[in-house]
Amino acid sequence: MIGKCFNVRGRLSTYNGAPAVRLWRIGTRRVLGISEQRFSLPEYRNLPEDLTKQLNGENEIFGDFLVCPFTPAKPREMQLVCIESAKNVVVKKRN
Repeated sequence: MIGKCFNVRGRLSTYNGAPAVRLWRIGTRRVLGISEQRFSLPEYRNLPEDLTKQLNGENEIFGDFLVCPFTPAKPREMQLVCIESAKNVVVKKRN
């Protein structure tokens, strides 16, 4: 990790392409990518298991997420992060 973890109110969804799981920061045009391979460690999950089980192509997850950065925030570039935890989680059918 390259910096302090921070809170994000957002929508977690799956997408076509890499990274497949992305977190949109509500109220912004900013999308964070959940690192899948580049920053993976065998003993650590970049996405909590309970969120992984609820997330599929039909659902999206809204909530308050604690994310930790793997890459710096740069304009027009997706920042790679991991999700440490989530609260106030609401699962909705994707439109």
